[in-house]
Amino acid sequence: MVRGIPAGAQRSGLRSLWVSPGARGAGVGNRLIETVTTWALRSGSTALRLAVIPGTRPPPPCTGAAASSSPESVGTCCPTV
Repeated sequence: MVRGIPAGAQRSGLRSLWVSPGARGAGVGNRLIETVTTWALRSGSTALRLAVIPGTRPPPPCTGAAASSSPESVGTCCPTV
């Protein structure tokens, strides 16, 4: 399960990423992130912000993207175009 949301001019957000425990480790999370990234790029976004609920385990670094820390989120992924 994943949700992508518009987050302003040329930005989108990735929220509510969840993979069933039985499907973890099979690349499902990566495919969900790729799907939201594709949607964001097609929508004209140049940045994808990952929102993480305080107290949860942070996501792994974005594959093929630059990540930077900020107080509001674990990182901002900038898809390569």
